[in-house]
Formats: sequence, structure tokens, C-alpha cells
Amino acid sequence: MRNRWIAAGLAFFLGTWGIHKFYLGKNVSGFLYLMFFWTPIPLILGLIDGAKLLAMSEQDFAIKFKALSQSTQDVTGPGERLDVALLKVCCQKSEGATIAECVMATGAAPQQVKEALLQLCKQDLLTIDNRSSDHAVVYKML
Repeated sequence: MRNRWIAAGLAFFLGTWGIHKFYLGKNVSGFLYLMFFWTPIPLILGLIDGAKLLAMSEQDFAIKFKALSQSTQDVTGPGERLDVALLKVCCQKSEGATIAECVMATGAAPQQVKEALLQLCKQDLLTIDNRSSDHAVVYKML
């Protein structure tokens, strides 16, 4: 289970090498930090990331990082929050998930799903796009 305080500590003390990014499952970002560790850019970005992690609420951290690390085999567990379930559905589908797919996977009312998806988009966790095969509106992970 990922911890916000550990991630912030890693960002402040080892941010130059992107260790906090690897810890949070952002391997591509971590690799970019490693590639440029000899410049001051990763150091500055690591300090900014650390400050953002400290300013972030536990709930936002859980939505952004913990939900993505859990297995996506069982999309909606008993008592699971709708936003976490929607993130799992959108993460599972490589081309994104439609509202109908989200409704079927979660069992929630369509209007409730639509509102939750728009809220996740406002939080910069999802983006709205069109699927290339049939041009359906889909929600994708950023």
C-alpha cells in the first residue's frame, strides 16, 4: 500500500533520481528523472512534487495513486466508492471506457456515473476522447 508521506519524503530527498516516481508507479517519469539527474531540472521538479504530495489530501492521494495500483480483476468490490471503481474501469480498457461500459461495470445509475466521470475529469485523472474504431466518446486515464 502506497503512503503519501513516504512518497513526499522520497520526492524531497531522492527526487533528483525520480525514486518517488518509481514508488508511485510512474515508471516512465521516473526514467526521465534518471536520464536528466545531472541537471537541476529533476531536483526542482522533485521539490515541487514533494510539496504537491504534502498539500494533497489523503482522499485525493488514494484516488490518484492507490486505486491505480490495486488489481483491476474485480472492478467493483463490496462497498467500493464509485470514483475508484470508475478509475479501475477506465484503466482496464486501453482505448478508454464509454459511459455505458462504466454503468454496466459499476451497476450505478447512468446520471450518477456521468457526474462522477466529469468530476474525475475536473480533477485531471481522466480525459475525454473519441475511440478510433467507432468514434464513441470514451473516458481515458491521463
